[in-house]
Amino acid sequence: MADVNWQPAGELEEHLRLAREDDDQLAFLARLARADVFCPQTGGEPAGWMMTEIAGRRYALGFTSKSAMERSVGAQPYRLARFRWLARGWPDPDVWFAVNPGTPIDLYCTPVVVTELADAGSQPGNAVEFQLERALSAGDVEQYLNTLLATDVLVPVGSTPGLGVEDSSAATDAALRALADPTFPWLRLGGDGPVAVFTSGERLRDILVDASHLTLPFAALVTVWPETGLDLAIDQGATYGGQISAEVIRALGARIIRAVSPAVHDDPST
Repeated sequence: MADVNWQPAGELEEHLRLAREDDDQLAFLARLARADVFCPQTGGEPAGWMMTEIAGRRYALGFTSKSAMERSVGAQPYRLARFRWLARGWPDPDVWFAVNPGTPIDLYCTPVVVTELADAGSQPGNAVEFQLERALSAGDVEQYLNTLLATDVLVPVGSTPGLGVEDSSAATDAALRALADPTFPWLRLGGDGPVAVFTSGERLRDILVDASHLTLPFAALVTVWPETGLDLAIDQGATYGGQISAEVIRALGARIIRAVSPAVHDDPST
């Protein structure tokens, strides 16, 4: 049954409402593909997803705002996820996905459509991402690195509870102290691959959910990069994502340290 008293809870839902009213399905899907989705959780299976049955078909539930979720299913524990993360861990090929069911901005999609939305969400969506994609497309490594050097990044914490932060509030000097510790638990893709680093919380949530992280300028990160030969992966899986070798990172760090170090002059009296 449709919720006749429904009102958009924020900018995202207002955009979705306007696209639906304009019958612009492409705009609707493009905006949804870049959204965080509130997925209510239960203690059951599969994978703790809250399920419902609609017209004889089983659906996992997702909502584009906390208020929409609570209006539909009440206050529940939830995961804030994005379509790339959802597609990677979809619980069952026979389960479909119901987004905002019973509202004017509902969507009922197959697992295939979930994957298509994940692919669409891999495209650049902000100024930094577009700059990185242009540099990558042009093969301009210097511009790619310069874009990163002007950007803050998120470094997920691999295994130490409580070390990271959830809201980008860690001071740069505190983050640097943590990262400079030889025992810092770098999160490596696949367990032994490059270190995962992200240019935004949204890109981090493409891959990880409920991950603690440290936030600091990329220009500061490269100055404390470990000497263990770790490569770095930027926004893994995004169309503009790239991998940077440990040698390049440490060369950048050395260049920055030289640039900010005070000039040392010979004592004229000696």
